Amino acid sequence: MDNEPPRIDYNICPVTGLTERERNIIIHSWRAIRGTTWSDNVHSGVAFVLWMFDNVPGMLLRFSNKFHNLPISRMAGDEKFLAHSAEVMNTIDSLIQHIHDPDTLDQSIRTMAELHVNLKPSVGTPYFRNFHQNFHLFIEKMLKCEQNSEEVRVWTTFIGSMCTAILKVESEQQQKKRKCCVTM
Repeated sequence: MDNEPPRIDYNICPVTGLTERERNIIIHSWRAIRGTTWSDNVHSGVAFVLWMFDNVPGMLLRFSNKFHNLPISRMAGDEKFLAHSAEVMNTIDSLIQHIHDPDTLDQSIRTMAELHVNLKPSVGTPYFRNFHQNFHLFIEKMLKCEQNSEEVRVWTTFIGSMCTAILKVESEQQQKKRKCCVTM
């Protein structure tokens, strides 16, 4: 049996481009990041949001109005910030729960994209592009793995599918605006 070629996983998700094995890596690594309790989830959420402030240019400005310009040093103790951090983790958790159901995953990613694009001010392509480029740093830190690890590679691909959705939603909205202006 040693002469058998390696098994190829042809079950590729049309939404993410990930194989079944890679999707399972996302699921298992997410459990390690998120933890098993509500408290773990909140703690991971705080770490994640604070990481975004440090690694995604301009992200802190998007949050500062929401938290009434609360200093970063006090955010981790603020109830609204804790609730929002848990909400961020729950959104990612929801995407991952649907990772083996392409239709539901596609709709969930689209909903998340529309929500972010429609925020005032928008959290669109520039933020998600920087998020995508730097997300490996968060995975490396939380999973204690190297930049060239399989976990980093599959998470980068997964986050890339979110960026694609953001671009698509923004493009559709721009086309609607152009049509609206042309018909007036």
